[in-house]
Amino acid sequence: VAVAYGEGMGSGQVEVSATSAGVASGTGPVRADAEGISRGGGDVLVSAAASGASGLVSSTARTAGDRGLRVGASVHRGLFAASQVIATASMGSALSGLPGDALGTAQVVGRPSDELVAGARGRHEGLETLLTAEPDARVLVLGEVSALGEENDQLSLQTIDLALDPEPADVRSGIELAIFSESVLGAGFEQLAFRLEVFGEVLGEEQTFASVEEADAFFASLLSVPSDIVSPGGDSSIRAIFEISSLADQGITFGFAAVVVPEPSTGLLLGFGLALVVYRKRRA
Repeated sequence: VAVAYGEGMGSGQVEVSATSAGVASGTGPVRADAEGISRGGGDVLVSAAASGASGLVSSTARTAGDRGLRVGASVHRGLFAASQVIATASMGSALSGLPGDALGTAQVVGRPSDELVAGARGRHEGLETLLTAEPDARVLVLGEVSALGEENDQLSLQTIDLALDPEPADVRSGIELAIFSESVLGAGFEQLAFRLEVFGEVLGEEQTFASVEEADAFFASLLSVPSDIVSPGGDSSIRAIFEISSLADQGITFGFAAVVVPEPSTGLLLGFGLALVVYRKRRA
């Protein structure tokens, strides 16, 4: 485990498969912690936190699995009162129990357990329908983002980013994304801007919502990333980005799931083609 503290920034790195960094700057006491790998039962957890009395804080955590899957989470926020933001990235671990005074959090889990997947299925009808209809589909990544307003009249803005690079074996597979609100405090937020990026390009259009109801209506449908634009080896090739503006007594938590839907294999396509040729010959 690597931990770094500083008046302005901290960063840490453990092995080549995990990095984390925290950055804080402002007029009051600031602190940034970067914590590397924590292992237990085969799981890997990377976390980063940044806190300050006022100013800008940022935390980022990334990790990679042994089969090429990479996941990352980051939070960037301006603070008007003492608090912190936390990002975690893990493989196989449960979503962490985070401190209650964190105003912004982002968590992402690669190759989640069956128990975690079962909980997500019950939160999104489209996700449940997809996994029931497609037996070979599997949840590759689960995530969670949250934003709370500060106890003052200031409008706070934070940007939360969940990122993933699929495993090389999944390159010819489509990716379906499910997003769903998990908990709402007060009105939830003043405004939410959401965009999906693939290799730095916005897929579709950025969406802006003035209420949780508007966001839920949009996210009721799965978001599709076609297989022909997914490729391995990129840096954060798929990113879900939430920009959330909040006032006091407002808070929102969104869940996130990325599902791999394999395309028909070459063997299946070849078998179908041969059967079609035989059928046509018999018709002739």
